[in-house]
Amino acid sequence: MDIIEHRNEAGPVLAINRSLDRTNARDLDSALQGLFGGENEAIWVDIGGLQSLDSAGLTTLLKWHRKALAEERRFALVRANAFHRKLLEITRLDK
Repeated sequence: MDIIEHRNEAGPVLAINRSLDRTNARDLDSALQGLFGGENEAIWVDIGGLQSLDSAGLTTLLKWHRKALAEERRFALVRANAFHRKLLEITRLDK
């Protein structure tokens, strides 16, 4: 997995590609921890290039979604494909 960080007019964006799984979920966790430690702005995770997602990756996304809710901060997963959108619906990460 590659994590590419950039900014747009709405705030920081983390673009991830290939696989988000138990072998690299900690890398995404560390990247998000750094962003959540900064200004209280929206954080976007671009999963458009994500090919596979296992339970460890999904757990990481859920963790940060819950943290954002607790801090009343905007956190969004963007550019999900149909398969990932279904996973997001099941886990209620689409809200």
